[in-house]
Amino acid sequence: MPYACIYVADFPAEAILRGEPALRGFALVVLDGQPPLETLVAMNEFARRAGVQPDMPRALLEQCPSLLIRRRSAALEAAAEAALLETAETLSPRVERVAADTLALDLAGLERLFGSPEKIAAELSRRVAQIGLRARIGVAANPDAAMIAARGFSSGVTVIAPGCEAEILGRLPVSALSGLPGVVIEPDILETLERWGIRDFRALAALPTAQLSERLGQPGIYLQQLARGESTRVLIRAEPVAEFTESLELECAADELEPLSFLLGRLLDELCARLAAHALATNEIRVRLELDAVSGDVNLYEKTLRLPVPMRDSKILLNLLRLYLAAHPPDAPIRKMTLTLAAARPRTAQGGLFAPLAPDPQKLEVTLARIAGIVGAENVGAVELLDTHRDTAFRMRRFGASPATVSYAAIATRPDFDAAPKTALRVFRPPPRAVVELRDAVPARISFAGLRGKVRAASGPWHTSGDWWQPDGWQHDVWDIEIEFTGNTASPARDSAERHAARAVAAFYRIYFNHADEAWFVRGEYD
Repeated sequence: MPYACIYVADFPAEAILRGEPALRGFALVVLDGQPPLETLVAMNEFARRAGVQPDMPRALLEQCPSLLIRRRSAALEAAAEAALLETAETLSPRVERVAADTLALDLAGLERLFGSPEKIAAELSRRVAQIGLRARIGVAANPDAAMIAARGFSSGVTVIAPGCEAEILGRLPVSALSGLPGVVIEPDILETLERWGIRDFRALAALPTAQLSERLGQPGIYLQQLARGESTRVLIRAEPVAEFTESLELECAADELEPLSFLLGRLLDELCARLAAHALATNEIRVRLELDAVSGDVNLYEKTLRLPVPMRDSKILLNLLRLYLAAHPPDAPIRKMTLTLAAARPRTAQGGLFAPLAPDPQKLEVTLARIAGIVGAENVGAVELLDTHRDTAFRMRRFGASPATVSYAAIATRPDFDAAPKTALRVFRPPPRAVVELRDAVPARISFAGLRGKVRAASGPWHTSGDWWQPDGWQHDVWDIEIEFTGNTASPARDSAERHAARAVAAFYRIYFNHADEAWFVRGEYD
């Protein structure tokens, strides 16, 4: 059963280069710690060629004009680690996180998809390169041998055939065992091996096992098994991710939308690529910006943008984010930005052959966001009636995915199916003022909007009131009436009332008397 290992050398430097690809061709060193006790933790190959040594102090490093110095970024390393894990999971369902820079994969069954172990390793290297990281790949019969090959050899891909582990790994120095994650070696053991003259894996593998056990115990036996490539263990599968996060720290604070949009677009491109690798989309974007506060305290700007349908088009997401930030701008320059996309299943829909084409929900959301920037977000959306005694109370809610539809055939087969038409009240906004003539406290004649008529029948009144503690509280006497129109004037009138008057037929309306204004109003027409 073959295994593979992904190892990203100088991981802190690679994480920074992934966030700033333009620095890939320059000599880069990464420092960690508090000044003036900063230590060098990573460097790229150009810095090694320039003669940088691991123990150089910052004062000496600053004397080299062509050397770029960056501080270690925990946010960039976390994003790179997550992207590396997700990339490995796109190839194999069994992935173990050995360390932040090291992953172990079970390659069982992948030969049918990709071919030989060499082709699998090449495909794995290609996918890691797509996310902006340079990694070494090791393939062997067990995960520890693959990990030693990936971390020990500087070549890009190392494939060890079964049974050749001791021969291939024999060239590595014994000191390579001390850097393996998860392998704890006492310093006195390495010192003892050094006194014995054991310099490489081949010499350690050739020692008599019984005598080695007598002198070094089980730790010595375990080290010999690693040197021979014979250790076996079970992979501990990493937990799947439910959200995707990318961060970026800025050298100079950004206070304009255009440069900020360029950086946000780069983060969204990386996030959408990760979503596509998992065949997922997102329906929620969480923005977290660290602002440049004058007092020195961390000032946070946190917003959540919820989408009506899952999507993963980076350009559409960027447009939505730009419009949202333009409507809700931060109040200080930005020092660090973090984007988090919640994972969701992609939207699937099948159109009918004879159904008219509907606008793309993703592009429609961008259009609605632009309209909201002009008329206000509170005036864009779908009308939603409120659960209150005020019969005309409503609010605007964001458009969302419509619930699953039920076919008309399924409804028609229900025992309680009623095909009779339903009566609806078409509400007039704003309600037109009316002049009502009462007879025995019952509406007898009415005129409104240039129309007049006789009340054939009236039902009511229903006394409703509420919100007396607020300025817009109401106290109404509501009537449902049937009107027979007798004529109209040239003044403006509602289309529905004119239609009924022209045809000399009766119509049904709801009217009410507002005690606050001491006036009559027409609430709407029954249709």
